[in-house]
Amino acid sequence: EFIVPHEEHTDKSSRPTVPMPMEDLQHQTLEKIARSGLLAPDKSTPLAKWLKSLQERPTAMVVANAVPLEPELNTPLAILHLHPEQVFSGLAILKRLLDAEQAVMAYPYHFPVRHEVAHDWQVQCIPVSDKYPQGRRESVLATLKKQGHLPQRKSQLAVFDIQLLRQVERLILGGQLPLERVITISGDGVGQPGHFLVPVGTPLSDLLAKVDIHPDVALVVEGGSLSGRAV
Repeated sequence: EFIVPHEEHTDKSSRPTVPMPMEDLQHQTLEKIARSGLLAPDKSTPLAKWLKSLQERPTAMVVANAVPLEPELNTPLAILHLHPEQVFSGLAILKRLLDAEQAVMAYPYHFPVRHEVAHDWQVQCIPVSDKYPQGRRESVLATLKKQGHLPQRKSQLAVFDIQLLRQVERLILGGQLPLERVITISGDGVGQPGHFLVPVGTPLSDLLAKVDIHPDVALVVEGGSLSGRAV
């Protein structure tokens, strides 16, 4: 059961229809992203700097990867379940920013994706296996290539995670700074596992206090069981 607060989906009437040259619209979008402090998928480069470098070459495709990095880290699916409009519109915003030819989303084949919402934003949804490490950029691109969904010619591709796409939509269309994240807390020692929408910078101890950690828990891991670290 998802227990993050449910927010209103993006109103379709708020979709950008600004009567200005595309170049000016792209510049304004990039400026907003730069002021927000959002980071690129590598978590070390400013998102605006990375996007600007991508603009130097034609981008054939923007890809949303909704496959969790590890099975227990299903935050991407929680966000996609509750906020599909925000995710798909976030990808559409970046497609426009990069002048990409196509937008696709790779998702676990068992997940009930909202195809009608994806269609509204001209995003093609492609089911893939959720086998580890499909959540990684290289793995999901290899799968899409094997399935014949990537361009035949060697082209620039940009891959984004689901949480980042929602933050971009909230920033550009909602005017909200990215001051919150969805955090997943689960495991055998958690009495009330779930997905939590929390302010950035919330101490881990505060979150653990709210999920009824069992008193005999000996180890807390940040990240997944395969790639996480003990804290």
